[in-house]
Amino acid sequence: MTRISIAGPVGSSKFTPITKVFDRVSKDGNIPVVNYLIGSHFNTILSGILDITSSGSTIAEDVVVNTSSKLNITAKTTNTATTCTKTATFSTFMYFFPKSKLEGHIELGTTTVSGGTVKHVGSYIFEDIATNDKLIVEYAAGTSVPTLKFKQVKDAVETTLGTFAATSADLNMNWEIRFLDEGVTKFYYKTASGTKTKLFAGDVTADLAECKVSYEYTTNEVTARTVKSDFFWNVYPIVFISYNTDP
Repeated sequence: MTRISIAGPVGSSKFTPITKVFDRVSKDGNIPVVNYLIGSHFNTILSGILDITSSGSTIAEDVVVNTSSKLNITAKTTNTATTCTKTATFSTFMYFFPKSKLEGHIELGTTTVSGGTVKHVGSYIFEDIATNDKLIVEYAAGTSVPTLKFKQVKDAVETTLGTFAATSADLNMNWEIRFLDEGVTKFYYKTASGTKTKLFAGDVTADLAECKVSYEYTTNEVTARTVKSDFFWNVYPIVFISYNTDP
């Protein structure tokens, strides 16, 4: 697949919506919006999954399944000194356009783990297929509370853009990325009992256009645990560019 480009200067070009388009009412009038759901809400089959991979020679009891309309990833390691990862990569590629919005959910199997080096991490990863730059939404169990991180990878260098320490009761974390909304990228979070809160607003320097989307579980626990995802929405504006010029 090639990266999207719009040729000019004559004629018009239009990015065709994937599914139904609706109008959002605003003070500036009706704004056409397209949205679609990756993974069909994980409701009946994992038809949105292209590839399921395991890394780490000690991984065991690893499986990706649908349970109660949620994507479930389970794994453990047979050696606590070795971290292993189970990844589900979606078959639907997505594009970062100005004013596009992503909404997702991560549910941990436990919010706390014993020892500072023990890992129980659920992550959404958006990786550009040309540059390998990434945006990462990571929710990890901690020694006392879980921690949410919004990160980017630019030229193989990882940077944390925002961090939030949740409470020990927060198994579920909802998140939202507004890409280049009003000139900046914004990241929000919402716990099950809280309100939507902005964690980051600024410049994402990662070179992102056409991305594959992965949901990933990383662990070095010898007890098999499960991370879940209830939904992942991608809301696009309608992209339409026209040129009224002579040939």
